[in-house]
Amino acid sequence: MYVIHDQATLALCTGTRRGELLNLTWRDVDIPAQSVRVAPKQNTASTREWHIKDGERRTLPLTDELIPLLIEHQERQPEGQNPYVLIPPARYERIQPRRSHGTWTAKDARCPINNFNDWFDGLRTRAAVDEGTFHDLRRTCLTRWIENGLSEFDVMNLAGHSDFQTTHRFYLAVRHDLLSRARDASWHALGTRPPESPTEKEAANHKQLAANDLEECAWRGSDPQPPVP
Repeated sequence: MYVIHDQATLALCTGTRRGELLNLTWRDVDIPAQSVRVAPKQNTASTREWHIKDGERRTLPLTDELIPLLIEHQERQPEGQNPYVLIPPARYERIQPRRSHGTWTAKDARCPINNFNDWFDGLRTRAAVDEGTFHDLRRTCLTRWIENGLSEFDVMNLAGHSDFQTTHRFYLAVRHDLLSRARDASWHALGTRPPESPTEKEAANHKQLAANDLEECAWRGSDPQPPVP
């Protein structure tokens, strides 16, 4: 179970896609530099062929919180030939014979963990989150980058977007939310905000409850965001 928890934390902090994390090797992780590299993999004796969705290599920062998580995760791994960070050794040992027999494809490498969505749904259920997908963690990370002042161009490069418009949709969504919050602040300061209708109050309460859930379990990223490829 630790694999899906660690992967969820990494996705929330780095904005990586599921396939990018599942194809991460220890050679991609630079602990001293606090960075991780997203790079395609060649078909070798120990690694399987895998291609990045938009074909762009990139390097992402690791936070101070992620460093001990990765070190502890590595220390838990048994000695062996498994080079992958988030593929359990038992699963790796099952994949290798398929590779040697020619029954493992590049398509399989996109999600080499069986029942991945079931694992994530279990984690989400234990966190008392009614709905959400693993990709929501990436959406949340990108939204936070924009909220904290990164430019659209920087976020596009960090996210590995090939189309600027994809990143721009995030910027517009964040800007709209900022304007709404600024408007609320002005209404409150002037005391001129009209009374809320019961429907508005219900929606506001629901939004606050959702925000509280996110604060309680920061990795979730279950807040609705624009789609990301």
